[in-house]
Amino acid sequence: MLANPTFTFMLEIDAFDLEEFMTFLGETLEKFLDGEENFTYYAPIYAGDKITVYKKLLIS
Repeated sequence: MLANPTFTFMLEIDAFDLEEFMTFLGETLEKFLDGEENFTYYAPIYAGDKITVYKKLLIS
């Protein structure tokens, strides 16, 4: 079964507990700015595929 292209967005959300991380930093989500998101599709995603998600958080 072929996955919907927006399926990767849900993987990205599940890969990182943002609220827990912001608490660790002593900040609240209200101060968080989502500046950019990128997805690189190398091939269609099918049921049973192994997918690796990398996250990069820049603090300025």
